[in-house]
Amino acid sequence: MRNITLLTLLSVLYSTLSGGISFAGSDLSATFTRIQARNASTGIDAIYYNPASLPGLGRGLFISLNSSTLRGSSTITSTYTPLSPSPKEYRGEITSPLLPDISLVLSGRRVSLSAGINSMGGGKRLYHNGTPRLEMPIPDMVKVLSERGYPVSDYSSDLFLGISERRCTYQANISFIINNIISAAAGVRMVTATDIYDGHIMDIKADPVHPEHNPAGSMITVSDFSNRAGHHDIAEISANRNIDAEQWGRAVTPLLSLSISPSDIIDIALRYHLRGKMRLTNRIDEGNDVGTDLQGTPLFPYNSQAVSYIPAMLAAGFTISLPFRTTLSGSVSHHFSTGEEDKVRQEYSLLHYYDSRTELGLGAELGIIPGISLSAGWLNRIAHNNLRSNLLFPPGSHSLGGGIGVAITPLVNLNIAISRTYGKPYRAEFNDTQQASYLYSETYTGRATTFAFGLDILLGL
Repeated sequence: MRNITLLTLLSVLYSTLSGGISFAGSDLSATFTRIQARNASTGIDAIYYNPASLPGLGRGLFISLNSSTLRGSSTITSTYTPLSPSPKEYRGEITSPLLPDISLVLSGRRVSLSAGINSMGGGKRLYHNGTPRLEMPIPDMVKVLSERGYPVSDYSSDLFLGISERRCTYQANISFIINNIISAAAGVRMVTATDIYDGHIMDIKADPVHPEHNPAGSMITVSDFSNRAGHHDIAEISANRNIDAEQWGRAVTPLLSLSISPSDIIDIALRYHLRGKMRLTNRIDEGNDVGTDLQGTPLFPYNSQAVSYIPAMLAAGFTISLPFRTTLSGSVSHHFSTGEEDKVRQEYSLLHYYDSRTELGLGAELGIIPGISLSAGWLNRIAHNNLRSNLLFPPGSHSLGGGIGVAITPLVNLNIAISRTYGKPYRAEFNDTQQASYLYSETYTGRATTFAFGLDILLGL
């Protein structure tokens, strides 16, 4: 029988380390949100996208302050036959609070030092009727009552899951000019991840017919019925349970960056991030294992770990300056597969990552008058159809962004932006053979809106 797994939604960082809420891309600055293609940035946000270009800012101390917030929703539709009803929809609310980000660049004649702290994604997902991974074990368990001689035709439950995610990056670079055309940089990025899970599995009911304990076949609490009928194994796993756990981990990845400016109007950039490995450690009170399976094995043991990989990434981009204060930008980022993800110890039943993923972005900025510019951009995220397990949001998406940049003073620039992300509907097929041969699918849809603002400040030397 499928065990009721109390924590089946432990994040693996393939998608989330590419951006907020597991699908919001590389929104590490308000400028990115309004242009959507910054791999060849020559501004202060180049600390993340193109650190080799930073000496081109000129001498001075540069500060960038950014923040963004996100609102969205996601829907999972499962055709798993035993669910009631089937197919069944699970709706999630997605929110992200305003979190401050800061970047600093100290630039000299030929060398610059830079550092930044950035909220690389995070927020909260609320699933008020649970998720397929939480509910699927319940009809399987209820079916066992029928197999033991107590016919069951229906069930119900009270499910809730809240997931709070926080992804932070701490990055430091050294950049230097090689000649009038080429500059380079080397850096290191540390990523920290915190996932907090809050929820419950309660009030599991069914309508087993029993001549003594439920002759009318009324809806009755499964744990109470099973205790009275002497099926204590089912009584134990159908009891009310709370989900309360936290995971934390960190990983360090080196990076290399190259910036090429063959002319005054063209900038070309390359960036490579090496692969990183993260161990997510359970942070729960010792002795609180959040339940056991039928054999008494803890489902979420104290101090246990799940392994996650930050895939290697190659990024490239260009920026072209055109007449009439117009700039065109393009970006491509590819997250590689190493094959090692296949060997991850799948201690929990919902791990979401892919063999590889590509992001393609295009953006344009038009200076309508001196000191004020409007911009728009598009970003296409492509997952290469090697989904390992279930998701909470489609693996691929389109984003449209736009906004305004205002030079408040010669030393202070303001960026205000908005973007809309549309998840590409994704259908995944599964075959469950633990109870019977169920061929079923899950379809993921979703959308989200991001609001961002930022201040770029120059303090002269």
